[in-house]
Amino acid sequence: MKRKIDVLWLSMMAPYDTVSHAGGQTENFYLKKLANDRDISMQVLTLCKPEEVDRLDFEKYSIENDFFIRPRGGLKGNVLRAYSWMSKCFLWNKYIGFTPWDIHYGMLRLLRKNKDSIYPIIIIIQWTEILFLLDEIKKIWPNAIIIAIEEDLSFLGLNRKRDNCKSLISKTFFSIKGAGVEKKEIELLNRSDFVIFSNGKDHDLARRRGLVTECWAWTAFYHLFESKKREQRKNKIVFYGAMFREENWKSAIWFVKNVMPLLEEIPVRLEVIGSRPNKKLFKYQNDRVVIRGYVENVGEELNESMCMVAPLLFGAGIKVKVLEAMNLGLPVLTNNIGIEGIPATNRIHYLKCDSAEDYADAIRRLYKNEVDINTMAIRAKELIRQHFNYEKDADEFIEIIMKLLGRVNG
Repeated sequence: MKRKIDVLWLSMMAPYDTVSHAGGQTENFYLKKLANDRDISMQVLTLCKPEEVDRLDFEKYSIENDFFIRPRGGLKGNVLRAYSWMSKCFLWNKYIGFTPWDIHYGMLRLLRKNKDSIYPIIIIIQWTEILFLLDEIKKIWPNAIIIAIEEDLSFLGLNRKRDNCKSLISKTFFSIKGAGVEKKEIELLNRSDFVIFSNGKDHDLARRRGLVTECWAWTAFYHLFESKKREQRKNKIVFYGAMFREENWKSAIWFVKNVMPLLEEIPVRLEVIGSRPNKKLFKYQNDRVVIRGYVENVGEELNESMCMVAPLLFGAGIKVKVLEAMNLGLPVLTNNIGIEGIPATNRIHYLKCDSAEDYADAIRRLYKNEVDINTMAIRAKELIRQHFNYEKDADEFIEIIMKLLGRVNG
């Protein structure tokens, strides 16, 4: 006998309170807010890594759940993981190589395991890789209302990877993959009943690319670090992010190779903070470049820095680290990719830098006190306060769910 539930939440990455990556923190925030509404029955099906099992906290919030552990370690696990990476190159399959084999396999296992026990009114699909399984999901629950949550537009990230490639083979690969993913992504979003974006710019771009489904943009979750008056270290430049992510570690290396040599005349030091730094970063470590990795108190690190740099080479979606730094009043040096989705103005709320020389010049001016950082901090904080209120958006999110449930229940 199938049990009727209001919401089934499908996720590629496990949400829990101590999750380190920005997308997971946003998902965890809104999911837990929805679960806190006792008028809504919910179940979560998610993939997770072996090391995350002990961190899952669904029981703490009385959330029904089931999870699949992605293969890691041992001969079998390493072979399956290698095959999953290879599957990203299978441009000929129905997922255009975007949904890796282990994600496809794991989520289908969860769907088939639970198909005979529950019947959801609403299915929330988190991450584009899971959205690409929409045909399989609709075969099991054909009448469910589909809400697709887009952390970012995946095709945009692929196109930026293409633009950043140096070899013709890589450019061609990402050009073909980006075009295929864009067509599929927009098609599946249009087959959904409601779409949620993490920023207004992605919302507008999707509309221009053919999205007609009703949609809305919520505020990504970001930490409200406490601003403290302390002795600012004039020589400390910080690069902050999940340093296992390619867009972060490659951008940090670009900064080390292209910007730091231009700053030999001033005694500044770059500190790279963020969990699980890629091994390639450590070969660039020296007296002026320190790879810190995970730190316990990010807010404290930002408070004592002269500025944060975000010279992102590719990636898509809003950058939570930029929101956090601006909300703290820390000068942010970044480019169009880094400020994407944030309605900030150059020299008013942040310092726009497109080239290595731009970054070096901005850092020199900050070091020499030639920038009014106090006024910039006030304006940046006000901007974030006006435009990025995730508590208010959480209330609106729950209202949207209730309206959709009301539409079905009459």
